[in-house]
Amino acid sequence: QKTCEMLKGIWSRGVPLGLSYGRPASCCGAYPTQPSIPPHDSTFYRPSRRHLTQDRLDRPRSTTQGLFAPTQRESPKDVTSASQGYLLRAGMVQQYGPGLFTLLPLGHRILAKLTSEIHESMHDIGGQPCTMPSLVPADLWRRSGRWDSMGSELFRLQDRHGHDYCLGPTHEETFTEVVGRGLTSWKQLPWRLYQVGPKYRDEPRPRYGLIRGREFVMKDMYTFDRDEVSAEKTFHAVTAAYRRLFQRLKLPCDQVDADTGSIGGSSSQEFQVPSAIGDDEIVTCEACGKVANRELWERVKEGCDVSGCDTAETSTSMGLEVGHAFLLGRKYSKTFDVTFLDEHETKQTAVMGCYGIGVSRLISALAEVHHDAYGVRWPTVVAPYRVAIIVLHGGLRKKAQDLADTMAAHGEALYDELDAGALRGDVVLDTSDRSAGVKLAEAALIGYPYCVVVGKRHDSDRLEVKRRAADTKAGHADSEYMSASALVSEIMQECTRTP
Repeated sequence: QKTCEMLKGIWSRGVPLGLSYGRPASCCGAYPTQPSIPPHDSTFYRPSRRHLTQDRLDRPRSTTQGLFAPTQRESPKDVTSASQGYLLRAGMVQQYGPGLFTLLPLGHRILAKLTSEIHESMHDIGGQPCTMPSLVPADLWRRSGRWDSMGSELFRLQDRHGHDYCLGPTHEETFTEVVGRGLTSWKQLPWRLYQVGPKYRDEPRPRYGLIRGREFVMKDMYTFDRDEVSAEKTFHAVTAAYRRLFQRLKLPCDQVDADTGSIGGSSSQEFQVPSAIGDDEIVTCEACGKVANRELWERVKEGCDVSGCDTAETSTSMGLEVGHAFLLGRKYSKTFDVTFLDEHETKQTAVMGCYGIGVSRLISALAEVHHDAYGVRWPTVVAPYRVAIIVLHGGLRKKAQDLADTMAAHGEALYDELDAGALRGDVVLDTSDRSAGVKLAEAALIGYPYCVVVGKRHDSDRLEVKRRAADTKAGHADSEYMSASALVSEIMQECTRTP
C-alpha cells in the first residue's frame, strides 16, 4: 500500500499518462495499470490535484482565437481525395512539397492520441518501445540484400567521408542486428520490440495526402521467438491486438492474406479499409469467404485455395492498407546471427516476425471513412478536442456589452470546470465575435464530437449539447440538455479502454 501511494505521488507530479482517461486501476487503485508513452507535448501532462488551482491560473485556456488552425472555405483544386481536402480545409495539415506534409496543432493532437492508443495496445501484449535511428548504414542493408532489391524507392545518401546510408523505410536490419548483441538464452524470449517514428520512401507518385507520402509516421514491431510454434502465437497475439485497436478507432478493416513482397518471410496478412481510393485490389471467395490481396491470389492459383473449396466465383473491392503482419521465419536472424542456447545447451536461431501500422496514414483513413458534406466526424477517442464550448454572443458586443461579457464569463467558467477534471486538455473555448452559424460550421468542419452552446439562457446545471452527427442539418444533431457531470461521464465511458 505504501509503495502504491508513493508511485501515485510520483505519477501525479508530472509523469505523462497519455490520453487514455478512465483506465481501470490496479492493486489498491493508487496508480494506472500501465503508463502510456508520452507524445512529447506538455498538453498531455497531468498535475496532481493539489496543483490544479495554481496550474489553472498559470496555464492559458485553449481558445479558437489562439489556436493555429488556418481553416479554408474550399478545398484546393489539386486535392486527390476527400480526406486530403478536409484535413487541409480544417487547418490540420499543410502541404510542404510532393508527398511532404506539415502537421499543424490540430493534426498533431490527433497523431499524439493515435500514438498513445497504439502504445497501450502494444503494452497489452508485452511490447517494449525503442527508438532506432532513421539514418541507417548501408552495410546492414547490403548484408540482408535489400540495398539492391529495394530499388529506387530507397532514399540513399553519403556522408562527407563517402560512407553510404539510407533513410529507413522499415527497420528489420537495425532491430535484428541490435538484438543479436544481447540474446544469449532461450529464457530471455519472447521479445516484442517496437517503435513509433518517421519512415521514408521515395514514392514515384505521392498522392491522397497523408495516405501515400514520402515521409510518414509508422509503428513497426519486430518479434523474436524460440521456434515456429511460439512465433505463430505471437502472430495471433499481435493481429488480435490490431483488430481490437481498429475496432476502438471505429475503423472497419478486413484482415486479408497478402504477398510478402520485398520484406520477405513465409506469410503475411494485411489490414485493409474498404475505400475507393485504396491501391490494393481485394478478392473474396463467394463460397467460403476467403479474402486475399490480388497479388497473392493470382500467384497461388486461379480460384480459391482453401481445402474443400473448388469454386472460381469471386468478388473484388479496393482496399486501403493501414496495417501489415509478417512471419519472417529466420530470413534476417540467420543473416545477422541472432542465436541463443536452448534448454539443452544447443545453439538455435531465433524466429522473427514484423508488424506495421501506418500511424499518419490512419489520420487520413479515419477522415476518409468518417466524413460528410460538412467535415470530419472524428471518433471521440482521437478527436483533436473532445468538447468545444461555443459562446453565442456574436453581434451583442455593441448592443449589449454587459450581456456579452456575462455570456463569455459563463463560457470561461464552464471551461475551467471541465478542463480541471477528466477532460483536462481536451476542451477548447470559442468566445470570438463571429456569428453562431460560422462558429458551428467551423466546429463541424474540424469535427469536435461535442459542442456545448452557451447562449442568453445559459443554465450551468442544464447544458445545451450538440453532437457531431452524420445526415443532419449543418453537421450537428438537435440540441440535448444535460448536466456537466453527465456529459463528462458519457465521454469517459466512450473513451474507456477494455482489455
